[in-house]
Amino acid sequence: MADCGAGGLSGAPLKQRSLEVLARLKAATGGKLTLVSVGGVETAQDVQQRLDAGATLVQGYTAFLYEGPFWAARINRQLAKHPSRR
Repeated sequence: MADCGAGGLSGAPLKQRSLEVLARLKAATGGKLTLVSVGGVETAQDVQQRLDAGATLVQGYTAFLYEGPFWAARINRQLAKHPSRR
C-alpha cells in the first residue's frame, strides 16, 4: 500500500476493502464471533450493507466527525425505514 502519511487512511477509501474483510471474517468464523464493521461508513445504505454482510455492530467515525453528532440520528431514522427493519 502506498504511503498514506502519518495518519493513515480513513473513511471512503476503505469502504470496499472493509466489506471484503468483513465477508472473509464472517466466512472464517461462521457467525460465532461479534464482528464490528468499520471503514467508509457514511450512509444508511453503507450500514445496511455491513449488517447484511454479517456485521453485528457498525462503527461510524470519519462521517461522524465531518457531519456532526446528528449524523448517527439520521442514519438510525433511515435504517428504521428500511423494509428489513420493520
